[in-house]
Amino acid sequence: MRNDTSFYTVRFLLGVMEAGFLPGVAVYLTKWFPERYRARAVGGYIIAGSFSAVLGGPISTALMTYADGALGLAGWQWMFICEGVPAVLLGLVTLRVM
Repeated sequence: MRNDTSFYTVRFLLGVMEAGFLPGVAVYLTKWFPERYRARAVGGYIIAGSFSAVLGGPISTALMTYADGALGLAGWQWMFICEGVPAVLLGLVTLRVM
């Protein structure tokens, strides 16, 4: 990504790819958890989302601020790399395990 347009395009595509995640999680929760544990599982999912939002903002800000210019990349590029690579790797591991 070299300009604002490419950034917005990639961010839009990321949002499109994330769109099916919540319905998918809901389906998996109904398959994996018995009915009596399902509410607890959904609650854990909701709490995890809130927790990640609380931690994600400061981490993203720190990456964009302190990594700006390292190895010739802008801070927002470092943020995408540092937060995207673990997510992709975990997705591949999850795909393999499932």
